Amino acid sequence: MLGGPEHFFFLAGLLSEDVLEDALGAVSPQTDKEFAEAIEAIRLKLSREIGGSIEVEKLVSHPPSRGAAEEVSQFIARLDECQVRCRVAGAALADAQLIQAYRVGVHLEVAREASYEYPSVWKDFRLRAITRAIRMEG
Repeated sequence: MLGGPEHFFFLAGLLSEDVLEDALGAVSPQTDKEFAEAIEAIRLKLSREIGGSIEVEKLVSHPPSRGAAEEVSQFIARLDECQVRCRVAGAALADAQLIQAYRVGVHLEVAREASYEYPSVWKDFRLRAITRAIRMEG
């Protein structure tokens, strides 16, 4: 059950005692409400400690690359997954970071050149890139 004792003990088994103690203090949850609050405290502790910086750093320092057999639309879907992972980790990516990752990793000159004519907002950029990819692939 998400937010219940099973969820709490699963997290507790994955984390060091130091992290748990920092997040919870000496309090041991007893009720469903306390378990849910403890899980939220752990999530906040990890979010503050890491701040999503690991996911963002991975994207910026090692942008995903499109494989030779991978379609451009699949590559865009992987960038969407990166965006979600970073947002969940507490550090939303800027549109410019996603667009730069696309241009670096697409490895298709036609798609890269066309991308300079796309809007600078990821949502709109993504729509134009997917539309073009479907035309090229289909």
